[in-house]
Amino acid sequence: MIKTPAIRYILPFLLIAFVGCAQTAPDDPLALTDPIKNLIRICDEEHHFTVIVTPFDHAVWVYLPLEESFLHMKADSKGSSNSSVSTINPVIKYLDGKYQDANFHLTYDIAPSKGYAKSYGYKSEFSEDYKSKQRNLLTAIYRAFNEVNDSPEFFVVILADIINGLESRTFIHYEDLKRAYIDPSFHEEYAKRIISEQPLGNAEMIGDRTGESIHKSDITWPEFLSKQMIFRVNFKYQRSAFPPSNNTRAELLNIAADTVSAYNFTDFTSIELHDLNNNTNYSITREDLVGYRSEPPSEGRLIHIKFE
Repeated sequence: MIKTPAIRYILPFLLIAFVGCAQTAPDDPLALTDPIKNLIRICDEEHHFTVIVTPFDHAVWVYLPLEESFLHMKADSKGSSNSSVSTINPVIKYLDGKYQDANFHLTYDIAPSKGYAKSYGYKSEFSEDYKSKQRNLLTAIYRAFNEVNDSPEFFVVILADIINGLESRTFIHYEDLKRAYIDPSFHEEYAKRIISEQPLGNAEMIGDRTGESIHKSDITWPEFLSKQMIFRVNFKYQRSAFPPSNNTRAELLNIAADTVSAYNFTDFTSIELHDLNNNTNYSITREDLVGYRSEPPSEGRLIHIKFE
């Protein structure tokens, strides 16, 4: 099982992307702007790697092909182990989210599961070279757009192992990235706002130096927030220092409320929960969802979307 990199590595380097109402077709990329050309130059001249950049109205995709494996097997210092002592913890068996008809839909199967701790004495993790390239790429993006008045709202960053056909995809709101550089108190929240997806395999990516195997498009704010809700749920159940309670519904509503509050997003009608384990549905309005918010109101801008 691939181990998620420690937060100290995630904080200084990850990126995302997504966005609201586009005037152009979602699959129609735009011309390269001066800041994007500057990003390409910084990566080439200072960090000696080549990125393929595809801009849209709101999201900028950055593709970095690597001719090396970025996942390494490493021995665990504790060695192999096999415990006969069982524990019961809530486990995510299925989780998906989408935005449809002005509502957020979360479909899930999260239930207590009995398990036994077992380790084979090794783990899979990102290589140091991969982490370094991620950090340098993030810094380049920050520098290229820091002085721009109308910077892109989102970035999608893909690091691709084009030898083995693997990709690591990350999404981030640019203002979150910018704040993380200047506000150390924001790092804990930032770790929940980035969307770092599990690496995936794709044979079409083998030998792809230009990113042609990747479908790129502009993305709406609701799509981005749906992805962030899923990421926050996984973070809560798999990485958080504060384990979730047994009240799955309350946990999901708390996460949904914190997500929309973080960006002051109000253009939705309700949150729809679909529990596959119990075969039940639950709906809560935007107004009632406020009661589940655990974080203070965001200082971000108010986002409105015109529904058509």
